[in-house]
Amino acid sequence: MSEHTATPAQQAKVADLMSERDQDLVDRVLIQIQEDIENGDVTAIEEMLYHVPIRHLEAFLSEDQLIKLRG
Repeated sequence: MSEHTATPAQQAKVADLMSERDQDLVDRVLIQIQEDIENGDVTAIEEMLYHVPIRHLEAFLSEDQLIKLRG
């Protein structure tokens, strides 16, 4: 095995750390979104949503909201 090859245990540890970092990032973004909404400033949220695929935005909506959207 190469000196620079990670073992499965090391790879799992890195994956766990990335998951924790990803979760921390999501948590912080949610807090910021709440603060922005409370302050009436949704500009950054709107900009972020433009980068989310349409299918994900639609999946977030209730069936009633989708029906209204599609008219």
